[in-house]
Amino acid sequence: MRRNYADKDIRFGVEARALMLRGVEEVYDAVKVTMGPKGHNVTIEQSNGALKATKDGLTVSESIEFNDKVKNAGASLVKQVVNAINDVTGDGNIRVMMNLCVVIIFKNYNNLL
Repeated sequence: MRRNYADKDIRFGVEARALMLRGVEEVYDAVKVTMGPKGHNVTIEQSNGALKATKDGLTVSESIEFNDKVKNAGASLVKQVVNAINDVTGDGNIRVMMNLCVVIIFKNYNNLL
């Protein structure tokens, strides 16, 4: 369901959950290609227009931002969880962090919003 209140776009219910979940999935898909010994480099366009190639999943996840605010909220949720886990565990655990984060979000999908 979607309602507009004085230049505010408020979404809730099934539509909002689906968009948030789509943001989670897209961040996970972008980071997933960097994982493991056969992982690939990802090219990121920086704010100054320069390109940066990296295989660091944390850098890839932090650089993702969507135009849709609800989809971006799902991506932000992943980034917050991954950063919190990274602060405790340290470097080199992006695979575990992303998998854990996605499992937690998918298990609690119906409790979002």
